[in-house]
Amino acid sequence: MFCCFFVVCILKSITFASFFKNNEVGIIELKNRILKVAIDMIKIYGIKRMRIDDICQELQISKKTFYTVFQTKNELIASILQSIRKEKIYSKKSISEDINAIDYILSNVGFLRHKPMEAKRFMQIHLDLERYYPDIYLKHKQELEKNAQTFMETFIGLGIKQGVFREEIDVEFMKILTADIFGDIFPYSQRYKLPISQTADNCIDSVFRLICTDKGLAYYQMQKTNQNINCKKIKG
Repeated sequence: MFCCFFVVCILKSITFASFFKNNEVGIIELKNRILKVAIDMIKIYGIKRMRIDDICQELQISKKTFYTVFQTKNELIASILQSIRKEKIYSKKSISEDINAIDYILSNVGFLRHKPMEAKRFMQIHLDLERYYPDIYLKHKQELEKNAQTFMETFIGLGIKQGVFREEIDVEFMKILTADIFGDIFPYSQRYKLPISQTADNCIDSVFRLICTDKGLAYYQMQKTNQNINCKKIKG
């Protein structure tokens, strides 16, 4: 009798454990689906016009179901920014040493020059985040700066190894300065009423003239000229 009772208890514990495990997996999957739809809507409508009702309608879920994952819109936005930061970190960590350090920066900011409408939309998202969600924006910016400094230290080291950045530069200082410069492209553009493409060019030019060797500077000038030619072809 006791043995049967013991077996029943074990089976029940296994059943409950499986339920909670499956439920946890289900919540993670739902969270990822919500994040994907929310990010797509932000790209189209912006942060302010992204509505929980629209997300629920798109996913065909109730608001009650939505709130089992995110209790507020602020929590959703914070989670979106966290996922974006993780994606940026992973992509930067996967940089191959075969990639030229100068080419990497030029390619990563290329969309600011070649896709002005996309860049303008991206800047508006940034400004709306700062205006309507200042606390979330501040935390996001602090985390980005921390991640950017870590990356820039590795990035500068790669450029020195490739002979395109000067060996004698103060890496500790330059990683902070360059992270600040690239992190403030959108605020600079807004503050000084400059096109995003021009602001990006000015920031890149300033950084490379500070840290490049003669070899690196010559390579940068050549690549910049080629990009300008290609940009004109695209516009034409």
